[in-house]
Amino acid sequence: MYQILLVSLLLKLAVMRLELRTYSTYISKHNSYYNNGHITPSVVYEDAYSMKKVILKENKGKAGIYMLTNKITGDIYVGQSIDLRKRFIKYFSLSYINSRKELIISRALIKHGYSNFSVTVLEYCNESELDVKEQYYFDKLNPQYNIQKIAGGSSKGLKLSEYTKSKISKSLKGVYAGEKAY
Repeated sequence: MYQILLVSLLLKLAVMRLELRTYSTYISKHNSYYNNGHITPSVVYEDAYSMKKVILKENKGKAGIYMLTNKITGDIYVGQSIDLRKRFIKYFSLSYINSRKELIISRALIKHGYSNFSVTVLEYCNESELDVKEQYYFDKLNPQYNIQKIAGGSSKGLKLSEYTKSKISKSLKGVYAGEKAY
């Protein structure tokens, strides 16, 4: 019984830590990605934490390309999903991002907190178009949090090059010692 309470308390403290990180002196540099006229996003949610319910509601059952932007550093992550709501639920799950610390974006969310990230749906599209559209945004935006900038990635059976494996390995250095290696 006490173990359950302790685990619950620890999770609440971790969530509070993410909630408390709401300060930023960063002036929305990431807006230049689409304010320059080259990209017109479908929707921009400036504060991932405070707009969580809206983000989940508006993206239920929709396929598309999304971008997570660190409002402090300006670094971005671009991804695709056949159901954006389900993907965003994963990003809003502390247990999910803690279990995926090999991903630079997970470590950044933990370090900076959800309030310091914006969520942008770059484009809604059909499932059959996802890889082509994602590759377009990889090429156009060169996202810093994406290690492998090939649409679909290794999740679709793509073999990783030695260079990519090396980048992944370097990005993980210090993760288990509590350091953030990005």
